Amino acid sequence: MEKLKLLSKRLKSRLKSLKTKRPPTPETIPENLILQRLNSDIFLYLKQFLTPTSVTCLALTCKSLITILGCNHWRSLELNFSTRDYKKELFSLLLLLESDDPDLITCRDCLILHKGDRNHYLPINKVPRRKQGCFFREFINGAYLYIHPYFYYGVFQMAMKKYRMGGDYQPFLDLLQFKGQPRLTDTFPSKTSAIARIINGCMIVRVQKDIFIPTHMELQHILKFHLPICLHKSLSGRDEDLDLPNGQLHRAQIHKSKLNSTLSKMKRCYSCGIEYEIMIQLFEGIGWVIRVVKWMDVGEGRWPGDQGWWKYLGPRYCLHGPFPPTLRQIASDDLAYHGPLIQSKKGSIARRFQGAGVAKHVIVTREEMEELRELVG
Repeated sequence: MEKLKLLSKRLKSRLKSLKTKRPPTPETIPENLILQRLNSDIFLYLKQFLTPTSVTCLALTCKSLITILGCNHWRSLELNFSTRDYKKELFSLLLLLESDDPDLITCRDCLILHKGDRNHYLPINKVPRRKQGCFFREFINGAYLYIHPYFYYGVFQMAMKKYRMGGDYQPFLDLLQFKGQPRLTDTFPSKTSAIARIINGCMIVRVQKDIFIPTHMELQHILKFHLPICLHKSLSGRDEDLDLPNGQLHRAQIHKSKLNSTLSKMKRCYSCGIEYEIMIQLFEGIGWVIRVVKWMDVGEGRWPGDQGWWKYLGPRYCLHGPFPPTLRQIASDDLAYHGPLIQSKKGSIARRFQGAGVAKHVIVTREEMEELRELVG
């Protein structure tokens, strides 16, 4: 009888322990423990003696390799080995590790693998959320400032990889498109919208910005108008590129005379290849709406050294841009692009985006103008 009670007690204790026992973590699985004991740079060492296919097979065989080593592993390697050649080797290995996985992308800035999670990039209260450390590098490069505030390279890279591998890239493409609400910036009401398309393996982004200038605004405020188009081109109230000289602005303001809509010819920045058009429309007695539409071919999204992306950041393009010398040096040292200058005819990017021929500018409607006008009363 005592033996039965003792046996029953042991069984209850065993069952209780089984209920509370946690599932094994990657760190406690035997094969993972073996991998953890390996020298951190063993895979880079093996890469010297293996073909790219063999290295890929090695990475795919060790399914838990990425999980075990993770961010800390790659960051420790970056700290211990800061030479340019070693970083290139590490970057090459990362490309091999993520080559067959549609949910992983190689980050050139962090030197780690990022998991492609759409929810990670969703805006909070319409404000872009940028958790990755590589956002800082994007910030100092300033590229997204000239594309649009919701453009994030990691999302662009993931969308293009999904596209190349035949996956569902639309959720990531949607994150790069938006139709903004009117907002008041620098005394001028403005509204921005963006559309992105993948055409022949490259992404083309069309950004449209409307700015409202009231008729009653004094000339000195109009002259303060400034709109950057890219690193090399910008529009201002003093710029004759608007096809609306200051004198004409002044006369129209004083005499409230009619001014027909003005549409500029297709223009292109010869440094980065961006194409843009400017339209100015007068609503008599109310004000002007300046509409700027620009088209950008941002490349294939394989890595920031792609010609399509790098042309907006490269040292040969940024040399005369607004970057201070220290930031130019960072860009030059980190991602040196030495390819040819962008060779394209005016309207070529816009034609690819629109299909057959460049679509005519859509005239600014009175409803759109009133939407902007409400912000200034």
